[in-house]
Amino acid sequence: MKKIMDSLILAMSMFTTCPLPRREYDSSSLSYMMAFFPLTGLYIAVIGAAVYYLSAWLEISSILRAALILLALIAASGGIHLDGFADAADAFFSRRDAEKMLEIMHDVHLGAFAVLALFSVLLLQFAALQSMLTGAEQRLMAAAFILPVFSRSLSGLYSISLPSARSDGMHYDYRQKSSGTVRSILIAFLLLSSGGIILFAHYSGVITVVLAALLSWFFARFSLRKFAGATGDLAGFLLVLLETTALLTLALSHSLPAWF
Repeated sequence: MKKIMDSLILAMSMFTTCPLPRREYDSSSLSYMMAFFPLTGLYIAVIGAAVYYLSAWLEISSILRAALILLALIAASGGIHLDGFADAADAFFSRRDAEKMLEIMHDVHLGAFAVLALFSVLLLQFAALQSMLTGAEQRLMAAAFILPVFSRSLSGLYSISLPSARSDGMHYDYRQKSSGTVRSILIAFLLLSSGGIILFAHYSGVITVVLAALLSWFFARFSLRKFAGATGDLAGFLLVLLETTALLTLALSHSLPAWF
């Protein structure tokens, strides 16, 4: 039980800004950490939903509401996934060989490609949120707040399913310690979150879930072919890619009829 609680606190400490007792990085607490990865998404979703309802009560404009919701989601996560996305974007756009790309991802400095990629995805996420708010589609916003759980379920499965592209680092450590139980828990979270998205978004939800599953599969194939495995930065890149694509899908397909 202590190992499970340590894994939960470590996950919340590493992947959110939740004010829990801090846990230093400890490889002995990694056994179940990824099983709680979707729960960090639930915390982030609750913060975002709170800002959504508060801003509606205050009758704030849709543009400002979209900005506040996006900032709340980023603040709740601590931006760690955006850091991984930026590092991976720098590597991808460098067009170097796999070994050099891994070095670039390991570098703590951000280049111009990372800045451009971050600006692009945040702009797209903001535009998608603003579009859904303008359309007054509360059911789509409900689906959007399930995305942090959904994307982390897929990203978690990606992380524990692929071998590590490096022989050290956090991904290597938790990949070595993850078990079939962790995989089963992540699959359960994935099924529940997928069902929630489809329940609220109907046809848009089906398209979102199917597209995300295909995107994850192709990215996993790409990671294996290019890097012979995964890294934490690649998992972060996938997470941001999934959330951005899903938000755009919900926004672009908002005119599809509901089932009831």
